Amino acid sequence: MREIKFRILLNEKWWYWGFLRLPSGKFCFAGIPNNHKNPLPVEELRNKSQQFIGLLDHDGKEIYEGDIAKVTNLKCQLQKAILVGRVIFDLASFGLEIIYVEQWEKYNIKPPEKLDILWFLNISDSKDIKVIGNIYENPELLMRNHL
Repeated sequence: MREIKFRILLNEKWWYWGFLRLPSGKFCFAGIPNNHKNPLPVEELRNKSQQFIGLLDHDGKEIYEGDIAKVTNLKCQLQKAILVGRVIFDLASFGLEIIYVEQWEKYNIKPPEKLDILWFLNISDSKDIKVIGNIYENPELLMRNHL
């Protein structure tokens, strides 16, 4: 079983819930605390929750939906690319919605455009991914446009 977990930013603090792996290797279900005086509406909880995609980035950091990541392919001598985008879940798969292309060399096709999606199935090694922020704490990263 893999960890199926989510996070949400509430009052400037990340809360995690779902089926979490304990240090012993066993799994447990953990929920988020609920303030009974001001409970979080279910709609807000659903819209702001971000799911763990099951991959770790270059630095061993968990990658979540809503993270902003840089994907680097510089190992290949024939083609080189650096793309920055927002991690999304769509069509039953996780992907990177392109924000901008930092580098695109020696490809026989045009570079992806803003809002194109690079599916994680096409990324051969998660060590090529580096989380550089997220949509809530670093919204300015969504505004960059180098296309």
